[in-house]
Amino acid sequence: MADNSFALFPVAELLLALGARPGKTRNTFHSPFREDKNASLHIDPRRNVWFDHGAGIGGGNIDLVMKCRDCSAREAVDFILSLSPSDPAIQVPSGNENTPGESLIPEVKPLSSRIVAVRELRSPYLLDYAASRGIPEKIAVRYCKEVVLRGKTFGKTYDHIGFPNNNGGFALKSPSGFKSTTKSGITTIDSAGAFSEKPLAMTVTVFEGFFDFLSWLSSAKTEVPSTDVVVLNSVANIGRAIPYLWSHHTVVCCLDHDEAGRNALEAIRSVRTVLRNPTIIDGSLFYFDYNDVNEWWMAMIRLLDK
Repeated sequence: MADNSFALFPVAELLLALGARPGKTRNTFHSPFREDKNASLHIDPRRNVWFDHGAGIGGGNIDLVMKCRDCSAREAVDFILSLSPSDPAIQVPSGNENTPGESLIPEVKPLSSRIVAVRELRSPYLLDYAASRGIPEKIAVRYCKEVVLRGKTFGKTYDHIGFPNNNGGFALKSPSGFKSTTKSGITTIDSAGAFSEKPLAMTVTVFEGFFDFLSWLSSAKTEVPSTDVVVLNSVANIGRAIPYLWSHHTVVCCLDHDEAGRNALEAIRSVRTVLRNPTIIDGSLFYFDYNDVNEWWMAMIRLLDK
């Protein structure tokens, strides 16, 4: 298979190769990594992703193999590349085929169902919060939305800063400390400053959270990034970012100074040959005294204000 075909390998065939049993209804499987009597793992063949409702997790091919085989990202890629699509030994039964264009992974998750409105970021409450994190209004407004959620009780609504991802969801943050996501996914932004899954530059910069990305722009006093950008929105999404990284010659990793950040960096390094041997730079050395880019940027602002 081609070097990047690990991301395109049919998820249904991959599940069968991992020993998963198909469910009785279309696009369902019994989870291969836990006891699952109800076949609660659903796939979306069109997007080539999976979601295990019983475990509350999902993702792409690499995430699935890493979960099933308890292995590294590099080992997961090697396993997928060792398989042959449409091998008779791992054919999908006809009763589990997908209707073209149909998605049986629910597009609306419980948090998403509470969205009242998505609009331009304009709330002084949220703009003040962004400013308190060192983000100028023009940058916050360009890349973020105002997402209004209905509370669980009494019908109250709450405003959040929402950062869009490639799956149509939002990473959410608010001054109250609330942090969540409506639908998990990475965010890719090209070097022209557009939300796009098509690379423009030869270099890509990887951030863990969106305030780190916005802080990077703010420190450079620009609204447009100097490279392509991937915001993971969660280190659990590292596998989803690899197909995008594959198109770049240089990968700059501006991840957190903690165990999760270090593991994400090593996951990228472990698939370096699959990524066609790009130069991988640990950008966190630039802010080695701080946990992340935003913490560093806020410290710089305090120094400049003295």
